[in-house]
Amino acid sequence: MPRKPTNLKPNASKTGHVIPEWAKKVKSYREEAKKIQVEVEKAIKATVNTMSLVENGRREFTPIQRNLFFEFIGQG
Repeated sequence: MPRKPTNLKPNASKTGHVIPEWAKKVKSYREEAKKIQVEVEKAIKATVNTMSLVENGRREFTPIQRNLFFEFIGQG
């Protein structure tokens, strides 16, 4: 018997997660400064995947990381 496809709607979000406006702004600031996520993570002394989580709205910067982020991209 053939298997049924498990993912009937590949473009639908399974979690229903909506990216907040502030997370979109963080990503746009980083892109305008022409920096990649890894560069920013090293500059703000963050762990791997932090920028991805921040830009997806799943995590927020600590106050120190926020200050370092804006200094690094030249808006601090």
